[in-house]
Amino acid sequence: MSENTLRENVEQIKNIDVHQMIVKDIVEPGIRGAISDLFANVLDTIAECGKDIVCTLLGTDEIVGSSGGKRDYRKYHSSSRKSNIKTRRSVDRITIATKAECLDVLDDLRYIMKRRGEVTLADYYNCFKDHPSDFTDERYGWKSLDRVTIARSGGKYILNLPPVEEL
Repeated sequence: MSENTLRENVEQIKNIDVHQMIVKDIVEPGIRGAISDLFANVLDTIAECGKDIVCTLLGTDEIVGSSGGKRDYRKYHSSSRKSNIKTRRSVDRITIATKAECLDVLDDLRYIMKRRGEVTLADYYNCFKDHPSDFTDERYGWKSLDRVTIARSGGKYILNLPPVEEL
């Protein structure tokens, strides 16, 4: 190696910006890989959620493609699909000022239960002036109020009602 070539190599090494080299060779590929992995994971999650939603609506455990197996079209009939779609309904947590008012609401619910044999969510919400109900609240409620408890919550009271069921 000639002395000029050696000097040129030393000059090149002196002119190398270590910061640029680290960014170009290490940081940029790492960021590109992380972004690529992120998008791949998001797309996989979206695809899996979409599959789960379709499976829930069809009432199956997996989606059968055109190449695998036969599809049972009886599952698409409205009566069988209706039973496969489960609606989860929950009770809004309503705070009540005093324990006496809480007991009054519970007495009203027990009176309705005695008359009709069931209490709807709409019946419960109608016990409160500022809590509207909608038409679907008539389809959900309780057939028993045996497990209802009253709990103190932040200086107020709440009724701990059992999970609602479709009536």
